[in-house]
Amino acid sequence: MAIIKNESLENMGYFSDKHGALTNFIFEILSVEYRDNLYGYFKIKMTNDNSVFVVIDNLSICGKFSDSFPDRVLEEGSYFCHPDLSHELVLDIFSYEFDLYKSRLAKSA
Repeated sequence: MAIIKNESLENMGYFSDKHGALTNFIFEILSVEYRDNLYGYFKIKMTNDNSVFVVIDNLSICGKFSDSFPDRVLEEGSYFCHPDLSHELVLDIFSYEFDLYKSRLAKSA
């Protein structure tokens, strides 16, 4: 399954070839810290209009300390995830973004 990141203002969000629209926002991983048996805790910056950015810190998506990603983003305002957004799809989105994060780190090194 392919994850597509659409940065167009009219239709911003993540999409999948099988499930369609998954979110009404995009995000960028700013940092990751490993603790609690090497689980990753992310700091992300998200937007749904490229003018206002919200930072969520200490977000975990794996393990017994994992947060509910849809609940965490909903706390921040008018960001939403499709009701059928499964944990597997969240992991696919984070995998996509983590590849971009590693690429940025490699270019800055």
